[in-house]
Amino acid sequence: MVLVGSSVTVSRSLVDAPLFGVQAVRYTMAALLLFGLARLARVPIRTPRGREWLWLAGVAATGLVLFNVAVVRGVAHAEPAVIAVAVACAPVLFGVIGPL
Repeated sequence: MVLVGSSVTVSRSLVDAPLFGVQAVRYTMAALLLFGLARLARVPIRTPRGREWLWLAGVAATGLVLFNVAVVRGVAHAEPAVIAVAVACAPVLFGVIGPL
């Protein structure tokens, strides 16, 4: 999450690149790093089963892909700092609005 989510400032250079190709490379690199860290920590990685695949696909589509597409498209129209502030405020807003 840190490696994928902290690249708001880099997203400005991704505006002219093929959007989904670049996102695929970013997520592949993050997944390889995650698998490497899990192996170093000797944490077993389980394969999703049954309905877990649907949950995984839903989270990946909405929470990861859609979010990063919005960030890349957002920095095409605003400064990266503005987008970074919006991204940083999102967890706080969800935390406050959720219980309501």
